[in-house]
Amino acid sequence: MTGGLANTGSDVPVAALGTAAAVTAAAGAAVVFAMRRRRTEA
Repeated sequence: MTGGLANTGSDVPVAALGTAAAVTAAAGAAVVFAMRRRRTEA
């Protein structure tokens, strides 16, 4: 057999994807918190 290993996606910017996922999760948590807070005040 000749040739190299298959490309497994190691060139993906893990830090950027992780940061984007964390920001998205934090924004979602903030929305849920705000909606619950608004619902209990009314």
